[in-house]
Amino acid sequence: MLRVGLADFAGRTEPLDVCADLTEIAEVCLARAFDRVAAELRQRHGVVRTSAGGEGRLAVLGLGKLGGRELGYAADLDVVFVYDAGDEPGESDGARPLPAVEYFTRLGQRLVTGLHARTPRGRLYEVDTRLRPSGSQGLLVSSLSGWRRYHAHEARLWERQALIKLRPIAGDVSLGAEVAADVATWLWSSAPPSERAIAAEIIAMRDRMEKELGSPSDLKVGKGGIIDVEFAAQYLQLAHGHAVPTLRTPSTAPALRAARAAGRGPRHDLEVLEEGYKFLRLIEHRLRVVHDRPVSRLPDDATELGRLARRCGFPSGDALRDRVARWQVDIRGAFERVLGT
Repeated sequence: MLRVGLADFAGRTEPLDVCADLTEIAEVCLARAFDRVAAELRQRHGVVRTSAGGEGRLAVLGLGKLGGRELGYAADLDVVFVYDAGDEPGESDGARPLPAVEYFTRLGQRLVTGLHARTPRGRLYEVDTRLRPSGSQGLLVSSLSGWRRYHAHEARLWERQALIKLRPIAGDVSLGAEVAADVATWLWSSAPPSERAIAAEIIAMRDRMEKELGSPSDLKVGKGGIIDVEFAAQYLQLAHGHAVPTLRTPSTAPALRAARAAGRGPRHDLEVLEEGYKFLRLIEHRLRVVHDRPVSRLPDDATELGRLARRCGFPSGDALRDRVARWQVDIRGAFERVLGT
């Protein structure tokens, strides 16, 4: 993290390359932590055996900015857990056996706890598991059959939108690949509902987020913020990904470039969205790296704003605020034109 931050501040790394580097660190930490808690659970409870005599599997899948390789400093990790213990899940085979769902739930819980526990050496990551089927009301871990049933028949558009960024991160590699293949089939195998219907639902969701969470100084949720860019890219992916394979990427900037190359949106507006996204992520990096918190709002205090401005290469806080405001206007206009409003 120190090396990434120093290269970032020295101007040797582009903002989205910083995101990719931070994501790679998170992936390694998550995978190592998984291996450790899995070994501890195996020592105490054995392994889950399927009715066919095989070993049960658990996959850790990244969503959000983890899945999109777009993490910033002090970012949360969006993950979901999917397990496969066969058609008739049994128990683990250790001295203290556990039913399959309890076994894999404990594995997921211990992974989450281990990653965000505060120790004398600090904390690794906060983990957000609310993007699982049924959200916070659902089980922490989903069986493979239950996962397939839910997303084939019950998932709403915003959940399909979230699945664009799904990517296997840790746990069983083969199971992660199976889940990712299922998601690709659901997303891209057939033409979606009308572009107008997709746009209307995404715009309604964006309006709700802006009213409930946004403010003019919020780089992420505010009008013309990072969410505008991400939602514009995801609209293009949902509307055209079935016909344009290059749109099937979990990352925002590559999706915008793919849409531009395929002529699936106003070329200038897609360029504005990509450049605006890079700019806002740069400011967000400079804001978060000092506070080590997932903050996305420009400081109200003039002294703090001035310090942030200097970290970003601006002569004053007013100059930074003006540039952010201009980008927000341009991004919102491009967002509305891409979605046809």
